[in-house]
Amino acid sequence: MNGSKARSFEATLLSDVVLNQTSATAGGHASLDFIPGASFLGAAAARVYDELGTAAFTAFHSGKVRFGNAYPLASDGTPTFPVPLSWHKRKGADLHDGAVNCAAYADGTTDSNLLVLGSLQQVRRGYVSASGIYVFPETSFRLKTAIDRAAGGRAKESQLFGYESLRAGSRWWFELRADDDVPDELLAVIEGALVGVLGVGRSKSAEYGRVAVAPHAQWRTAVGNVPGDDVVLVYCESDALFRDPCTGATTL
Repeated sequence: MNGSKARSFEATLLSDVVLNQTSATAGGHASLDFIPGASFLGAAAARVYDELGTAAFTAFHSGKVRFGNAYPLASDGTPTFPVPLSWHKRKGADLHDGAVNCAAYADGTTDSNLLVLGSLQQVRRGYVSASGIYVFPETSFRLKTAIDRAAGGRAKESQLFGYESLRAGSRWWFELRADDDVPDELLAVIEGALVGVLGVGRSKSAEYGRVAVAPHAQWRTAVGNVPGDDVVLVYCESDALFRDPCTGATTL
């Protein structure tokens, strides 16, 4: 199996960024709380696709080069990761009051801390750094109205809508990973395409979507395991898709 080459980047939002949770045109437009890696793939491809020629397939279609999701940087400048879905906290309590990793008790054992905490609820949102800083990205909401060009640019009747967006000024980080057999020269071109001011998300031709990307110090954290030799925890930094090696069908 191939290893991988990794590069880290920091993204600073120069303007609000609109990344809708759904593509629906009706109703509210709730924002994602991360920047999908596909946004960076598209921005890089727009810059160098034609220049790469046949190598564009390796860069953007083969799966040998992977554009990671961007997650927020903590207040101390260190990367954060999605809060594990196995984390639970006491109902009504703040996460900083303590969380229990229920995956550690998947074998049916109990712990006195669980009994003390009483009724638990899953921590479903937010990000946490290796040093324990909890982050939830700030968003903005703006009401807009559609323009009737046939009526001289006046606002259309009954065409009011709103955008929730990730707030300008926030700082994020993401990784670019490539298999070992991807040429360094190709990887350098992709890196160069990512650095600078990119257009990300919706309404890039208006006031949204400007993101400044720069190289970020390589950063990895050791993942600890629960006590005991018979339990292994697997943490997914992003969504994971598994396929049956015999049929190619997706499987859990």
